[in-house]
Amino acid sequence: MGNIKNEVSFPNYLKYIFDVFFKWWWAVITGIASISSWIFISNDGFYVNKLSAGLYVIIILTSIFLACSVFYQGWMLYKMKTICKYSVEAFQKNNLYQTNYLIIIDSDTLLPNGTILELKRIANNVEVLIGLCEIVEKNLDGNYQGKLIFSIANQLREYAEGLYHQKDIIIKNAVHKDSIEKYAIEYSENEIKRLVK
Repeated sequence: MGNIKNEVSFPNYLKYIFDVFFKWWWAVITGIASISSWIFISNDGFYVNKLSAGLYVIIILTSIFLACSVFYQGWMLYKMKTICKYSVEAFQKNNLYQTNYLIIIDSDTLLPNGTILELKRIANNVEVLIGLCEIVEKNLDGNYQGKLIFSIANQLREYAEGLYHQKDIIIKNAVHKDSIEKYAIEYSENEIKRLVK
């Protein structure tokens, strides 16, 4: 399908769902169907009895209903995928989940327990990684609570020193390969230290 743009609009949505149909093969299929109907149906038309007419009405109305339903559900999914937003409501020291920091996240989409999110910020016009957050549960306020499973030490130090704030934290639900590699290296080092003790 076509690429989803950041701007959510009805014209963009129509382009998104119909883009796949406006291809050469679609033009061939519709062209053949149109020419066939012109050739094989006589000028006098064709006769439809009451039973057939009733069946046609049921089929047409059911198809219209299903098309409208799919169109609406597609619009909801399109909006969710395009304008999905996260915001950090709290980023504070807390050992609730046996980690140094507790993250409270407000999200307009479902985040199942175990979901991994990237925490980043802009520093000197460059996007830098703060750490990885794992969603643990949803609280009574409807926000998600997460724990840091990996963090960059100097980024946490700068946060503690007030060099940036929770509103500056950017959340991404697509974890970059480099972030996973950093997490894997740190996890391996910690496991080695644990085994050596």
